[in-house]
Amino acid sequence: MLPARVWLIVQLALLALLSAGFAARQSAPIAAWPEPALSPTPVLVHLVLWENLPPAQAEALLTEATSFSRQASGLTLEVRHYRDTPQLLRALSGPAAQPWQLALGDASLAAGLHAQGALEALDAHFSGTFLESFVEPTLTGVRGEGHIWGLPDSAGMHLLLFYNRTLLDTPPTDTQQLFQLAGQLTHGDQWGLVLNSYDPIWVIPWLAGYGGWLTDGEGRPTLDSPAMVQALNLYLSWHARLTGVAPSVTYTEARRLFTQGKAAMLIDGEWALSELDQVQTLNWGVAPLPTVSESGRPAAPLVMARYWLVRRGLPSDQIQAALRWLSFVSGPERQLDWARRFGSLPTRRLALEDPRLARDAYLGVSARQLQAGRGLLMGVDANYLLDAMRGPLRWLLAGAMSPEDAAHAMQAALSGG
Repeated sequence: MLPARVWLIVQLALLALLSAGFAARQSAPIAAWPEPALSPTPVLVHLVLWENLPPAQAEALLTEATSFSRQASGLTLEVRHYRDTPQLLRALSGPAAQPWQLALGDASLAAGLHAQGALEALDAHFSGTFLESFVEPTLTGVRGEGHIWGLPDSAGMHLLLFYNRTLLDTPPTDTQQLFQLAGQLTHGDQWGLVLNSYDPIWVIPWLAGYGGWLTDGEGRPTLDSPAMVQALNLYLSWHARLTGVAPSVTYTEARRLFTQGKAAMLIDGEWALSELDQVQTLNWGVAPLPTVSESGRPAAPLVMARYWLVRRGLPSDQIQAALRWLSFVSGPERQLDWARRFGSLPTRRLALEDPRLARDAYLGVSARQLQAGRGLLMGVDANYLLDAMRGPLRWLLAGAMSPEDAAHAMQAALSGG
């Protein structure tokens, strides 16, 4: 047994060691239980997209939006359908306005939303090189105040020259040839050329061929111009003589004469491509409108487009998601796919000039004519101009007005004079 004095020394030493160990543990960091690994929470972005496409195209767009949402983490695209432009403009404004971040519609929708101050200027987000990859006639309808307010999705509504291959091997390339062939191919109950005489849209290509247009560079109407007088003189010459042009027929009558094989040539819209393709008894072809012989300028029909529009003032995450979507839907391959499936012409130059489209006997011609056409500036109402032209054109064809008087009456009709 240890002496008491030694035992006391040992106890004091043990107590000192225990105290030192306790102090060391207190000063050392405390080991924490490991936290479970957390994956970053994706930012949820919800975009509402409005469209007014035909059923088959609307279904295809919905499929694309669903697929895009799945691939873009944290993004959902909700597609809603609207009936017409006035209905959507009402729905998107006022205290009970429907939500929207994206819209697909015509030039009147773009103009209406822009007038409300609701559109984002897209040239602030896309490079000039990218925007220049769209052909000019398709961008005109969203160009205003020095900005681009939408991206053209598809374009059309332009006129083309259709011809009966049984009666005509090679279509005319200028108006002089058109005039001559129309006369040569007219005999009995067969006409050389038929067209929708009373609609001003059929006058417009020749107006451009004489160096004029419906408006100036600021969007001001220029119907009473020397170019309009020249275009009306040309147009009247086809109807006022025995030229081989069926005298002043309606759209329905012109189409009927052509489909029945009683007209060698027809000037009609690009929408006729799919409609005439259903006529099994007709061997037909299509060509660009002929050049105006007097000026050497190509005819330039009116081109209309539909546009992708983005709401102004979106939060950063929504605007970035919207721009990613626009980059996808405006891609040349996607546009070519829609041309193949639905006959809708692309707006990107790469797609319009792609050999797969250029080789198409119908769409290739239509694509070339589209690029030679012209559009109307943003905010210019095409119907406003066409309605002003309609009455004077009818009086011209009836012999009640000269081309000069008709051009003056068209301009005067815009101001109610």
